[in-house]
Amino acid sequence: VVCLTKGDAKEYKHTKKISIIPNFINTPHKLVENYDTKRVIAVGRLEYAKGFDVLIECWKKS
Repeated sequence: VVCLTKGDAKEYKHTKKISIIPNFINTPHKLVENYDTKRVIAVGRLEYAKGFDVLIECWKKS
C-alpha cells in the first residue's frame, strides 16, 4: 500500500507492506478570506462514473 502521509498510513497499520510517498510539491495552507462566495473544485477524469453530473446538479440547487 502506498500512502501520501503518515496519517494515511495509520489507517493501514494492519498491512505488512506500507510505503509513504508524499506529494512532490509543498503547497502552503491559506486561510479563506471570503466566505460570501461559493466555490467548488473537482479534480478527476471526465467520466460518468466520477459523478461530475451529480456535483453540477447539486451545485445548481444550492
